[in-house]
Amino acid sequence: MVQIHTVHIIDHKAPNQIHLSLVSTLHSGISVVVLVIPVHLWNNPLAISAINQTYELDADIPTWNYRAHFLLTEFDRQVQLFSCSGGVWTQTTDVEGEVNGLMTYDRKLLRTNVTQWRNDIQALYDSAAMRATEEAESMKRDGGILGGLAGVDLAAWGVGGWLV
Repeated sequence: MVQIHTVHIIDHKAPNQIHLSLVSTLHSGISVVVLVIPVHLWNNPLAISAINQTYELDADIPTWNYRAHFLLTEFDRQVQLFSCSGGVWTQTTDVEGEVNGLMTYDRKLLRTNVTQWRNDIQALYDSAAMRATEEAESMKRDGGILGGLAGVDLAAWGVGGWLV
């Protein structure tokens, strides 16, 4: 398995090998502050004052959903192009002073546009199914998984992830 731990993108030099599972493990990082209803925030002045130190701070929830759609679409392309087998949206809820969750710290305000998210997630499943079909056909042509390993120097590969 190869784990790529970067913000939002798999290195284009990652090996496109059907015998490896590629997992992108750092998605999210987009934030939106709900200051009009401060009760939703973790009540810690130091944490609140540092909110602007996050990866990305969007102006409002519609913009946050636009950016989430963009990131999920990019992740879908990684599934299609780089044999990415999984990913992790790293923050489902706000925690402590962070405001990049799918819902607020108090769990009372859901940021997601549910229809958009369902469509984006379904696209990931569809791409994975298409990729699995393509890879199964490729394995048949190449003589199975061991045939696909011929000539691959795994020790020489290192673009920001690690092999397990």
